[in-house]
Amino acid sequence: MNCLKIFFIVLFFGSLLKAQSVEKKIARFDGGAIDEQDFLFRYEMTPYPRKHLEEFEDNIKMEFALSVIAEKLFAFEGSKNKDVLESDALKYLFPRMRSIILRDALYREVIFNPTRAKEDEIKKEYIKGLSKYKVVILSFENENLSKEFFERFERNEPLEIILQNAAENNIDTTTKLIEYGDLDIELENQLYKLDVGDISPVVISDKKWHIIIVKDVKINVNPSEAEKERVYGKVKSVIEGRKEEELREKYLKQFFKDKKASSDGKILALFSKWLTNKILSTQTESDSSAILFTYQFIREANDALGDEIMSAPFIFVGDRSYSLKEFLYDLIYIQNFALKKNAVSNIAAILNVKIKYFIENEFLALEAEIKKLDTKKEVKKDLNLWRDYYLAEVYKLKLKNEINIEESKYVKQKEMDSLKRKFFHLREIFSTNIEEIS
Repeated sequence: MNCLKIFFIVLFFGSLLKAQSVEKKIARFDGGAIDEQDFLFRYEMTPYPRKHLEEFEDNIKMEFALSVIAEKLFAFEGSKNKDVLESDALKYLFPRMRSIILRDALYREVIFNPTRAKEDEIKKEYIKGLSKYKVVILSFENENLSKEFFERFERNEPLEIILQNAAENNIDTTTKLIEYGDLDIELENQLYKLDVGDISPVVISDKKWHIIIVKDVKINVNPSEAEKERVYGKVKSVIEGRKEEELREKYLKQFFKDKKASSDGKILALFSKWLTNKILSTQTESDSSAILFTYQFIREANDALGDEIMSAPFIFVGDRSYSLKEFLYDLIYIQNFALKKNAVSNIAAILNVKIKYFIENEFLALEAEIKKLDTKKEVKKDLNLWRDYYLAEVYKLKLKNEINIEESKYVKQKEMDSLKRKFFHLREIFSTNIEEIS
Protein backbone atom coordinates (compact mmCIF):
# COMPACT_ATOMS: atom_id res chain seq x y z
CA MET A 1 0.00 0.00 0.00
CA ASN A 2 1.33 3.41 -0.97
CA CYS A 3 2.31 5.69 1.85
CA LEU A 4 0.35 8.95 2.13
CA LYS A 5 2.63 11.91 2.71
CA ILE A 6 1.84 15.52 3.53
CA PHE A 7 4.65 17.66 2.14
CA PHE A 8 3.72 21.02 3.57
CA ILE A 9 0.90 22.47 5.67
CA VAL A 10 0.37 26.09 6.67
CA LEU A 11 -2.77 26.98 8.60
CA PHE A 12 -3.84 30.62 9.09
CA PHE A 13 -6.74 30.36 11.50
CA GLY A 14 -6.67 33.80 13.10
CA SER A 15 -8.05 35.63 10.09
CA LEU A 16 -9.20 32.73 7.94
CA LEU A 17 -12.92 33.39 8.01
CA LYS A 18 -12.34 36.98 6.86
CA ALA A 19 -9.75 36.15 4.26
CA GLN A 20 -10.18 37.60 0.76
CA SER A 21 -7.19 36.15 -1.09
CA VAL A 22 -7.98 33.20 -3.35
CA GLU A 23 -4.31 32.42 -4.01
CA LYS A 24 -2.98 31.81 -0.50
CA LYS A 25 -2.70 28.10 0.24
CA ILE A 26 -3.49 26.70 3.65
CA ALA A 27 -2.21 23.25 2.75
CA ARG A 28 0.02 21.62 0.14
CA PHE A 29 0.27 17.86 -0.25
CA ASP A 30 0.90 15.09 -2.75
CA GLY A 31 -1.16 15.86 -5.82
CA GLY A 32 -2.51 19.30 -4.95
CA ALA A 33 -3.29 22.05 -2.50
CA ILE A 34 -6.19 23.68 -0.64
CA ASP A 35 -6.55 27.45 -0.83
CA GLU A 36 -8.45 29.68 1.57
CA GLN A 37 -11.47 29.93 -0.70
CA ASP A 38 -11.76 26.12 -0.85
CA PHE A 39 -11.53 25.88 2.90
CA LEU A 40 -14.04 28.68 3.56
CA PHE A 41 -16.61 27.17 1.21
CA ARG A 42 -16.33 23.69 2.71
CA TYR A 43 -16.19 24.95 6.29
CA GLU A 44 -19.22 27.25 6.02
CA MET A 45 -21.35 24.69 4.15
CA THR A 46 -20.59 21.68 6.36
CA PRO A 47 -22.45 21.06 9.64
CA TYR A 48 -19.91 20.45 12.38
CA PRO A 49 -20.32 19.72 16.11
CA ARG A 50 -19.67 22.73 18.37
CA LYS A 51 -18.93 24.93 15.33
CA HIS A 52 -21.05 27.77 16.73
CA LEU A 53 -19.04 27.89 19.99
CA GLU A 54 -16.30 30.52 19.79
CA GLU A 55 -14.03 28.83 22.34
CA PHE A 56 -13.75 25.77 20.09
CA GLU A 57 -13.30 27.69 16.83
CA ASP A 58 -9.56 27.19 16.27
CA ASN A 59 -9.62 23.50 17.22
CA ILE A 60 -12.65 22.87 15.01
CA LYS A 61 -11.00 24.60 12.06
CA MET A 62 -7.91 22.48 12.59
CA GLU A 63 -9.95 19.26 12.77
CA PHE A 64 -11.93 20.23 9.70
CA ALA A 65 -8.86 21.28 7.71
CA LEU A 66 -7.16 17.98 8.50
CA SER A 67 -10.27 16.07 7.42
CA VAL A 68 -10.30 17.93 4.09
CA ILE A 69 -6.58 17.28 3.63
CA ALA A 70 -7.12 13.58 4.39
CA GLU A 71 -9.88 13.46 1.78
CA LYS A 72 -7.60 15.04 -0.83
CA LEU A 73 -4.81 12.60 -0.02
CA PHE A 74 -7.13 9.61 -0.31
CA ALA A 75 -8.43 11.05 -3.58
CA PHE A 76 -4.89 11.46 -4.91
CA GLU A 77 -4.05 7.85 -4.11
CA GLY A 78 -7.40 6.67 -5.46
CA SER A 79 -6.83 8.48 -8.76
CA LYS A 80 -3.86 6.15 -9.39
CA ASN A 81 -5.75 2.96 -8.54
CA LYS A 82 -7.39 1.04 -11.39
CA ASP A 83 -10.00 -0.61 -9.15
CA VAL A 84 -11.09 2.78 -7.82
CA LEU A 85 -11.28 4.35 -11.27
CA GLU A 86 -13.38 1.45 -12.55
CA SER A 87 -15.73 1.44 -9.55
CA ASP A 88 -19.43 2.13 -9.99
CA ALA A 89 -19.09 5.39 -8.09
CA LEU A 90 -16.67 6.77 -10.69
CA LYS A 91 -18.28 5.12 -13.74
CA TYR A 92 -21.93 5.79 -12.94
CA LEU A 93 -22.46 8.06 -9.94
CA PHE A 94 -19.94 10.82 -10.63
CA PRO A 95 -21.20 11.33 -14.23
CA ARG A 96 -24.68 11.86 -12.79
CA MET A 97 -23.35 14.48 -10.38
CA ARG A 98 -21.39 16.03 -13.25
CA SER A 99 -24.60 16.48 -15.23
CA ILE A 100 -26.25 18.22 -12.28
CA ILE A 101 -23.27 20.56 -11.83
CA LEU A 102 -23.30 21.44 -15.54
CA ARG A 103 -27.07 21.93 -15.50
CA ASP A 104 -26.72 24.34 -12.58
CA ALA A 105 -23.89 26.17 -14.33
CA LEU A 106 -26.14 26.68 -17.36
CA TYR A 107 -28.93 27.93 -15.09
CA ARG A 108 -26.61 30.51 -13.54
CA GLU A 109 -25.39 31.61 -16.97
CA VAL A 110 -28.70 32.02 -18.80
CA ILE A 111 -31.26 32.59 -16.01
CA PHE A 112 -29.84 33.43 -12.59
CA ASN A 113 -27.15 36.01 -13.48
CA PRO A 114 -29.28 38.02 -15.97
CA THR A 115 -32.10 38.40 -13.43
CA ARG A 116 -30.16 40.11 -10.63
CA ALA A 117 -31.94 43.29 -9.51
CA LYS A 118 -30.44 46.65 -10.43
CA GLU A 119 -30.24 49.45 -7.89
CA ASP A 120 -32.80 51.64 -9.69
CA GLU A 121 -35.27 48.72 -9.75
CA ILE A 122 -34.94 48.28 -5.99
CA LYS A 123 -35.35 52.00 -5.29
CA LYS A 124 -38.49 52.13 -7.43
CA GLU A 125 -40.16 49.40 -5.35
CA TYR A 126 -38.65 50.31 -1.98
CA ILE A 127 -41.58 52.45 -0.74
CA LYS A 128 -43.89 49.50 -1.36
CA GLY A 129 -41.68 47.46 0.91
CA LEU A 130 -42.30 49.94 3.73
CA SER A 131 -46.08 49.65 3.31
CA LYS A 132 -48.55 47.26 4.94
CA TYR A 133 -52.07 46.86 3.58
CA LYS A 134 -54.95 45.38 5.54
CA VAL A 135 -57.24 43.91 2.89
CA VAL A 136 -60.22 41.67 2.28
CA ILE A 137 -59.86 39.48 -0.81
CA LEU A 138 -62.79 37.70 -2.41
CA SER A 139 -61.77 34.82 -4.68
CA PHE A 140 -64.17 33.28 -7.20
CA GLU A 141 -64.07 30.05 -9.18
CA ASN A 142 -66.64 31.50 -11.59
CA GLU A 143 -66.06 34.64 -13.68
CA ASN A 144 -69.74 35.57 -14.00
CA LEU A 145 -70.24 35.38 -10.24
CA SER A 146 -67.23 37.66 -9.69
CA LYS A 147 -68.76 40.21 -12.06
CA GLU A 148 -72.10 40.04 -10.25
CA PHE A 149 -70.44 40.84 -6.92
CA PHE A 150 -68.37 43.64 -8.46
CA GLU A 151 -71.55 45.24 -9.82
CA ARG A 152 -72.98 45.15 -6.30
CA PHE A 153 -69.91 47.03 -5.06
CA GLU A 154 -70.40 49.59 -7.83
CA ARG A 155 -74.01 50.07 -6.70
CA ASN A 156 -72.65 50.90 -3.23
CA GLU A 157 -74.47 48.09 -1.48
CA PRO A 158 -73.38 47.79 2.17
CA LEU A 159 -70.06 45.95 2.48
CA GLU A 160 -71.26 43.87 5.43
CA ILE A 161 -74.20 42.49 3.44
CA ILE A 162 -72.01 41.69 0.41
CA LEU A 163 -69.48 39.83 2.57
CA GLN A 164 -72.29 37.96 4.34
CA ASN A 165 -73.71 36.88 0.97
CA ALA A 166 -70.22 35.80 -0.12
CA ALA A 167 -69.94 33.55 2.93
CA GLU A 168 -73.40 32.12 2.26
CA ASN A 169 -72.31 31.27 -1.30
CA ASN A 170 -69.10 29.57 -0.07
CA ILE A 171 -66.95 32.22 -1.74
CA ASP A 172 -63.41 32.29 -0.39
CA THR A 173 -63.13 35.49 1.66
CA THR A 174 -59.80 36.26 3.30
CA THR A 175 -58.79 39.14 5.56
CA LYS A 176 -55.04 39.57 5.84
CA LEU A 177 -52.16 41.98 6.31
CA ILE A 178 -50.20 42.25 3.06
CA GLU A 179 -46.54 43.15 2.65
CA TYR A 180 -44.59 43.55 -0.57
CA GLY A 181 -44.22 40.23 -2.36
CA ASP A 182 -47.03 38.42 -0.51
CA LEU A 183 -49.40 38.41 -3.50
CA ASP A 184 -49.14 37.25 -7.09
CA ILE A 185 -47.87 40.02 -9.33
CA GLU A 186 -51.30 40.56 -10.96
CA LEU A 187 -52.97 41.16 -7.60
CA GLU A 188 -50.08 43.22 -6.28
CA ASN A 189 -50.04 45.55 -9.29
CA GLN A 190 -53.70 46.30 -8.67
CA LEU A 191 -53.31 46.61 -4.89
CA TYR A 192 -50.76 49.43 -5.05
CA LYS A 193 -53.16 51.52 -7.15
CA LEU A 194 -55.69 51.52 -4.31
CA ASP A 195 -56.16 53.63 -1.18
CA VAL A 196 -58.11 53.04 2.02
CA GLY A 197 -61.72 52.22 1.22
CA ASP A 198 -61.05 51.47 -2.46
CA ILE A 199 -62.30 48.35 -4.19
CA SER A 200 -60.43 46.84 -7.12
CA PRO A 201 -61.97 45.68 -10.38
CA VAL A 202 -61.99 41.91 -10.95
CA VAL A 203 -58.40 40.64 -11.21
CA ILE A 204 -57.50 37.32 -12.81
CA SER A 205 -54.72 35.40 -11.05
CA ASP A 206 -53.91 31.71 -10.66
CA LYS A 207 -56.97 30.70 -12.72
CA LYS A 208 -59.31 32.50 -10.32
CA TRP A 209 -61.10 35.85 -10.24
CA HIS A 210 -60.45 38.19 -7.30
CA ILE A 211 -61.76 41.43 -5.82
CA ILE A 212 -59.58 43.38 -3.35
CA ILE A 213 -61.01 45.66 -0.66
CA VAL A 214 -58.51 47.92 1.15
CA LYS A 215 -59.36 48.40 4.82
CA ASP A 216 -56.21 50.18 6.02
CA VAL A 217 -52.72 51.24 4.87
CA LYS A 218 -49.69 51.87 7.06
CA ILE A 219 -46.36 53.20 5.78
CA ASN A 220 -43.27 53.16 7.97
CA VAL A 221 -41.95 56.67 7.26
CA ASN A 222 -39.16 56.46 9.82
CA PRO A 223 -37.69 52.94 9.64
CA SER A 224 -34.71 51.89 11.74
CA GLU A 225 -31.47 50.92 10.06
CA ALA A 226 -32.28 47.25 10.69
CA GLU A 227 -35.72 47.69 9.12
CA LYS A 228 -34.24 49.49 6.11
CA GLU A 229 -31.85 46.60 5.59
CA ARG A 230 -34.64 44.03 5.96
CA VAL A 231 -36.94 45.82 3.51
CA TYR A 232 -34.12 46.35 1.01
CA GLY A 233 -33.24 42.67 1.13
CA LYS A 234 -36.86 41.57 0.76
CA VAL A 235 -37.56 43.92 -2.17
CA LYS A 236 -34.40 42.75 -3.90
CA SER A 237 -35.28 39.10 -3.33
CA VAL A 238 -38.86 39.52 -4.60
CA ILE A 239 -37.77 41.39 -7.74
CA GLU A 240 -35.12 38.80 -8.55
CA GLY A 241 -37.41 35.88 -7.78
CA ARG A 242 -40.09 37.14 -10.14
CA LYS A 243 -37.67 37.96 -12.93
CA GLU A 244 -36.01 34.58 -12.48
CA GLU A 245 -39.30 32.69 -12.62
CA GLU A 246 -40.43 34.58 -15.73
CA LEU A 247 -37.15 34.05 -17.58
CA ARG A 248 -36.91 30.40 -16.51
CA GLU A 249 -40.38 29.62 -17.87
CA LYS A 250 -39.64 31.46 -21.12
CA TYR A 251 -36.19 29.92 -21.60
CA LEU A 252 -37.16 26.32 -20.82
CA LYS A 253 -40.25 26.49 -23.02
CA GLN A 254 -38.15 27.65 -25.95
CA PHE A 255 -35.22 25.32 -25.13
CA PHE A 256 -37.24 22.10 -25.06
CA LYS A 257 -39.50 23.00 -28.00
CA ASP A 258 -37.63 20.94 -30.61
CA LYS A 259 -35.81 18.48 -28.36
CA LYS A 260 -36.42 14.78 -28.98
CA ALA A 261 -35.64 11.89 -26.66
CA SER A 262 -36.93 8.39 -25.97
CA SER A 263 -36.57 5.31 -23.81
CA ASP A 264 -36.67 1.60 -24.59
CA GLY A 265 -40.20 0.40 -23.81
CA LYS A 266 -39.24 -3.26 -23.51
CA ILE A 267 -36.54 -2.59 -20.91
CA LEU A 268 -38.89 -0.28 -19.03
CA ALA A 269 -41.57 -2.98 -19.01
CA LEU A 270 -39.12 -5.61 -17.70
CA PHE A 271 -37.82 -3.31 -14.99
CA SER A 272 -41.34 -2.16 -14.00
CA LYS A 273 -42.50 -5.76 -13.63
CA TRP A 274 -39.48 -6.70 -11.50
CA LEU A 275 -39.88 -3.56 -9.36
CA THR A 276 -43.58 -4.25 -8.84
CA ASN A 277 -42.88 -7.79 -7.62
CA LYS A 278 -40.09 -6.56 -5.36
CA ILE A 279 -42.28 -3.90 -3.74
CA LEU A 280 -45.17 -6.29 -3.23
CA SER A 281 -42.83 -8.72 -1.47
CA THR A 282 -41.31 -6.02 0.74
CA GLN A 283 -42.45 -5.90 4.35
CA THR A 284 -43.63 -2.41 5.37
CA GLU A 285 -45.59 -1.07 8.32
CA SER A 286 -48.43 -0.08 5.99
CA ASP A 287 -49.21 0.43 2.33
CA SER A 288 -48.53 4.15 2.78
CA SER A 289 -45.04 3.65 4.22
CA ALA A 290 -42.36 4.92 1.85
CA ILE A 291 -39.75 2.39 0.71
CA LEU A 292 -36.33 3.99 0.37
CA PHE A 293 -33.98 2.55 -2.22
CA THR A 294 -30.21 2.20 -1.81
CA TYR A 295 -27.20 0.75 -3.66
CA GLN A 296 -28.40 -2.73 -2.64
CA PHE A 297 -31.42 -2.14 -4.87
CA ILE A 298 -29.16 -1.69 -7.92
CA ARG A 299 -27.30 -4.90 -7.10
CA GLU A 300 -30.58 -6.80 -6.77
CA ALA A 301 -31.84 -5.38 -10.09
CA ASN A 302 -28.59 -6.42 -11.74
CA ASP A 303 -28.85 -9.96 -10.33
CA ALA A 304 -32.47 -10.28 -11.45
CA LEU A 305 -32.30 -8.68 -14.90
CA GLY A 306 -28.73 -9.54 -15.84
CA ASP A 307 -25.78 -7.51 -17.11
CA GLU A 308 -27.09 -7.49 -20.68
CA ILE A 309 -30.33 -5.70 -19.78
CA MET A 310 -28.69 -3.40 -17.21
CA SER A 311 -25.98 -2.31 -19.68
CA ALA A 312 -28.11 -2.04 -22.84
CA PRO A 313 -29.01 1.44 -24.18
CA PHE A 314 -32.16 2.47 -22.32
CA ILE A 315 -32.57 6.25 -22.61
CA PHE A 316 -31.70 8.19 -25.75
CA VAL A 317 -30.92 11.91 -25.52
CA GLY A 318 -29.73 13.52 -28.74
CA ASP A 319 -26.93 11.34 -30.09
CA ARG A 320 -26.14 9.87 -26.66
CA SER A 321 -27.56 6.81 -24.95
CA TYR A 322 -27.69 5.82 -21.28
CA SER A 323 -28.08 2.37 -19.75
CA LEU A 324 -30.65 1.27 -17.20
CA LYS A 325 -27.85 1.06 -14.64
CA GLU A 326 -26.91 4.71 -15.25
CA PHE A 327 -30.56 5.67 -14.85
CA LEU A 328 -30.85 3.75 -11.58
CA TYR A 329 -27.87 5.60 -10.09
CA ASP A 330 -29.56 8.85 -11.02
CA LEU A 331 -32.88 7.61 -9.65
CA ILE A 332 -31.46 6.72 -6.25
CA TYR A 333 -28.65 9.19 -5.62
CA ILE A 334 -29.84 12.27 -7.53
CA GLN A 335 -33.62 11.94 -7.43
CA ASN A 336 -33.72 10.26 -3.97
CA PHE A 337 -36.23 7.70 -5.18
CA ALA A 338 -38.79 6.45 -2.68
CA LEU A 339 -42.01 4.60 -3.38
CA LYS A 340 -45.07 3.61 -1.40
CA LYS A 341 -46.36 0.07 -1.57
CA ASN A 342 -49.81 1.27 -2.63
CA ALA A 343 -48.26 2.94 -5.70
CA VAL A 344 -47.49 -0.30 -7.55
CA SER A 345 -50.37 0.19 -9.99
CA ASN A 346 -48.75 3.43 -11.19
CA ILE A 347 -45.11 2.31 -11.33
CA ALA A 348 -44.76 2.75 -15.11
CA ALA A 349 -46.18 6.28 -14.94
CA ILE A 350 -43.98 7.17 -11.95
CA LEU A 351 -40.87 5.88 -13.73
CA ASN A 352 -41.79 7.86 -16.86
CA VAL A 353 -41.82 11.05 -14.78
CA LYS A 354 -38.37 10.15 -13.42
CA ILE A 355 -37.11 9.38 -16.94
CA LYS A 356 -38.41 12.77 -18.10
CA TYR A 357 -36.47 14.48 -15.30
CA PHE A 358 -33.33 12.55 -16.27
CA ILE A 359 -33.75 13.53 -19.94
CA GLU A 360 -34.31 17.22 -19.17
CA ASN A 361 -31.20 17.33 -16.98
CA GLU A 362 -29.11 15.67 -19.69
CA PHE A 363 -30.27 18.08 -22.38
CA LEU A 364 -29.37 21.02 -20.14
CA ALA A 365 -25.99 19.47 -19.24
CA LEU A 366 -25.24 18.91 -22.95
CA GLU A 367 -26.12 22.55 -23.65
CA ALA A 368 -23.69 23.57 -20.90
CA GLU A 369 -20.99 21.54 -22.67
CA ILE A 370 -21.78 23.23 -25.99
CA LYS A 371 -21.35 26.59 -24.25
CA LYS A 372 -18.06 25.24 -22.79
CA LEU A 373 -19.21 26.01 -19.27
CA ASP A 374 -17.31 22.94 -18.07
CA THR A 375 -14.09 24.87 -18.75
CA LYS A 376 -15.02 27.72 -16.39
CA LYS A 377 -12.90 27.91 -13.26
CA GLU A 378 -15.77 27.73 -10.76
CA VAL A 379 -17.38 24.80 -12.59
CA LYS A 380 -14.10 22.90 -12.79
CA LYS A 381 -13.65 23.48 -9.08
CA ASP A 382 -17.08 22.01 -8.32
CA LEU A 383 -16.40 19.03 -10.57
CA ASN A 384 -13.01 18.40 -8.98
CA LEU A 385 -14.49 18.70 -5.49
CA TRP A 386 -17.07 15.97 -6.15
CA ARG A 387 -14.68 13.76 -8.10
CA ASP A 388 -12.20 13.94 -5.22
CA TYR A 389 -14.97 13.07 -2.79
CA TYR A 390 -15.92 9.93 -4.71
CA LEU A 391 -12.28 8.95 -5.26
CA ALA A 392 -11.58 9.33 -1.54
CA GLU A 393 -14.67 7.42 -0.40
CA VAL A 394 -14.06 4.50 -2.77
CA TYR A 395 -10.35 4.34 -1.91
CA LYS A 396 -11.10 4.37 1.82
CA LEU A 397 -13.62 1.58 1.34
CA LYS A 398 -11.04 -0.40 -0.63
CA LEU A 399 -8.50 -0.04 2.18
CA LYS A 400 -11.06 -1.12 4.79
CA ASN A 401 -12.03 -4.16 2.74
CA GLU A 402 -8.37 -5.18 2.49
CA ILE A 403 -8.08 -5.38 6.27
CA ASN A 404 -8.32 -9.08 7.02
CA ILE A 405 -7.34 -10.38 10.46
CA GLU A 406 -7.88 -14.06 11.15
CA GLU A 407 -8.97 -14.01 14.79
CA SER A 408 -8.34 -17.74 15.24
CA LYS A 409 -4.58 -17.20 14.89
CA TYR A 410 -4.45 -14.84 17.84
CA VAL A 411 -7.43 -15.70 20.04
CA LYS A 412 -8.41 -18.96 21.69
CA GLN A 413 -11.85 -20.24 20.73
CA LYS A 414 -13.26 -19.96 24.26
CA GLU A 415 -12.31 -16.26 24.36
CA MET A 416 -13.87 -15.48 20.97
CA ASP A 417 -17.40 -14.58 22.07
CA SER A 418 -16.18 -12.19 24.76
CA LEU A 419 -13.78 -10.44 22.38
CA LYS A 420 -16.38 -10.16 19.65
CA ARG A 421 -18.57 -8.19 21.99
CA LYS A 422 -15.68 -5.89 22.89
CA PHE A 423 -14.67 -5.38 19.25
CA PHE A 424 -18.21 -4.77 18.00
CA HIS A 425 -17.84 -1.03 17.40
CA LEU A 426 -14.47 -1.40 15.72
CA ARG A 427 -15.81 -4.09 13.40
CA GLU A 428 -18.86 -1.96 12.62
CA ILE A 429 -16.65 0.91 11.49
CA PHE A 430 -14.66 -1.33 9.16
CA SER A 431 -17.66 -3.17 7.72
CA THR A 432 -19.66 -2.24 4.65
CA ASN A 433 -22.54 -4.52 5.52
CA ILE A 434 -24.31 -4.68 8.88
CA GLU A 435 -24.89 -8.40 8.34
CA GLU A 436 -21.11 -8.96 8.53
CA ILE A 437 -21.14 -7.78 12.14
CA SER A 438 -21.69 -10.70 14.47
